[in-house]
Amino acid sequence: MKIIDAHVHIFDHVHGYGENGCFFSDGGRGIIDDTGAKETVLPAGCKNCFTAEDYIKLMDSCGISKAVLMQNSFYGFNNEYIKESVKNYPDKFIGSFWINPYIENSIKVLNNIIKNANLKIFKLEMSPDKGILSYYPHYRINNEQTKKIFKEMNKIGGLYVLIDSGDIGNIGYQTKEIKEVIEEFENITFIIEHLGCPDVSVFDDSNKLDIWKQMIQLSGSSNAWLGCTGLSLYLEEFYGKFPKTWELLKRALEVVDADRIVWGTDIPFALTLGDYSSQYAYIMQADFLSGDDKQKILAGNAQKLYKM
Repeated sequence: MKIIDAHVHIFDHVHGYGENGCFFSDGGRGIIDDTGAKETVLPAGCKNCFTAEDYIKLMDSCGISKAVLMQNSFYGFNNEYIKESVKNYPDKFIGSFWINPYIENSIKVLNNIIKNANLKIFKLEMSPDKGILSYYPHYRINNEQTKKIFKEMNKIGGLYVLIDSGDIGNIGYQTKEIKEVIEEFENITFIIEHLGCPDVSVFDDSNKLDIWKQMIQLSGSSNAWLGCTGLSLYLEEFYGKFPKTWELLKRALEVVDADRIVWGTDIPFALTLGDYSSQYAYIMQADFLSGDDKQKILAGNAQKLYKM
């Protein structure tokens, strides 16, 4: 079965930023921030970085045909490195970009990225710990600065915004505002990533479940898709059966067809919790999905969505 990983992070060094200040490599498999807190993010055998070449060795050994390179502020934004990786390995990668909405020349930067870097996905991480809300706590996705970028993207056409809202109930979970921009900018394709970021608490908290359902409902728009990156990891189901993961995936399928859901892993961090095959086991073992649907979610949909 063909597999495309639609959510991979690569970086030649760590230079991130978040709620605890700057993030740096700890000299090994981890990242350390300005408070001294450490987190292991790299799989065994990696040190300080996870380069395009590191990942290609992994994808070739695991049968991954192509990948979408994402960015975030945890590892550090690097449009130039993503651009060069896509340029060097065009048969393997497409990539995302980041623009700080508050910079004066955001439109000039956008047009340069589209014209010279061939990156078409604006990755917008909303979470208050490692996303834009960790350093702009009053940020709203429908603010004037972001809409200026969206307006230009809408005019260009054929571009994407991937939204990682962060955990349910945090200040980045801006369902109303996200709905507004999806409806206003019809020529942009929006991807609601991580299937709306549920965790195990939704099974015991009806209010959280309702909030999650409202986010998932946004994928019912003609210009919106769902990503299911790391879904089983969010729900703490790493091996074997996946009852919670399957229940929420079934609920999502009540809103959007299987041909509008895109799978990914969030590698390299995901590899600290399980091997590559464990990242898509919940799709392969789902008896409620047909073989055709599994192939769509694991590869066909990403190929169609991103024209890979």
